[in-house]
This record gives sequence, structure tokens and C-alpha cells, in this order.
Amino acid sequence: MDDFCTTTYSGCTILPAGVNLFIMDDNDGIDNLTNLNGLNCLTYIAGNLIIDSNDMLNDIAGLENVLSIGISVSILNNQMLSNLTGLNNVISIGGDLDILFNDMLTDCCVFCALLTEDASDPTVIAGGVTIQNNNTGCQSQADIESCSPCARPVDQETTAIPTMGEWGLMSLGIIFLILGVVSLSPVGRNVQC
Repeated sequence: MDDFCTTTYSGCTILPAGVNLFIMDDNDGIDNLTNLNGLNCLTYIAGNLIIDSNDMLNDIAGLENVLSIGISVSILNNQMLSNLTGLNNVISIGGDLDILFNDMLTDCCVFCALLTEDASDPTVIAGGVTIQNNNTGCQSQADIESCSPCARPVDQETTAIPTMGEWGLMSLGIIFLILGVVSLSPVGRNVQC
């Protein structure tokens, strides 16, 4: 996983339409994925971002350059994850935002500005928001909205986000990130970044 941006998919900054990023434990009894630093080149994920069942993952800071997720964000069952720093630059989610069953997760404040912006423009998060069964401080949308300060940093650059049409249509594919192994699983033909 550490070489995703430097070797495996060098030059890849956008995961195109039809490509979902799954980051999950393969249940082999060996839990060694603790961070996502190897994904720091990504700026747009046109599909879903799913971070699920990673028992040792405590840091998602490698996603700090992601500005937009085209479909949904699901952060589920990550036992050691205590905060969501790394997704603080996300300015739009094209579907649902689900944050569930993360036992140590107490700080979801990175989504405060996004939720505030969504209240005045419901297209910021195009789907539903479900936040529950995490630790104190990240049990609900109200917990996140009570964070202070609840604003984007003033020096944050705003970049035009490509529409789904600009991302283009590609055959369906999935990127699986399973305990440090990244594989691109296209359906039909090769998917390229």
C-alpha cells in the first residue's frame, strides 16, 4: 500500500467513475494496516470510499488531499480509529455519509464544516447522513455540528470539482486495499487512473 502513489499507480490522482476504493481487513488474523499514507496522491474518488473492519487502522491522514468523493463515504467497524483527520479537505460527497461502529472514534469534527455547508446547500452531501454507535463525541450529526470552531481554514484553496460527466464513463472496477495490498479489479476491461 505504501507504494500506491509512487510505484503501483504512479501519477494517479483521480480514481475514475466506476472505481470504488475499499480499504478493509482480509480477516487473515494478521492486522497490520495502521495508516493510509500511501494514498496521499489521490484528490478525487469518483466512486465510493469504504473504510471497513480494519482492527489496527489508527490514522487516515493519507487521504488529506482528497477533495471530493463521487458517491458515498462509509467508515465502519475500525476498532482503533480515533479521529477522521485526513478527510478534512473534502468539500463534496455525491451520496451518503455513514460513520458507524468505530469503538475508539471520538473526533469527527473534520466533517463539521461540510455538514454546515450541506445545511444551506443539500448538494454538498447528496445523500443521507448516518452517524451512530461510535464513541462519545462522534455519536450523531449533532455531536459533529457542536464542534468548535466549525469552519474551513481560511487558507484552504477551492478547486473546481469535475462533474461525473467530466470524469468520463469507464467500465466498472474496484480497487481493493487489503492490509497493505492494492489491487485493481476491473470488470470488463482495464481501468486506468
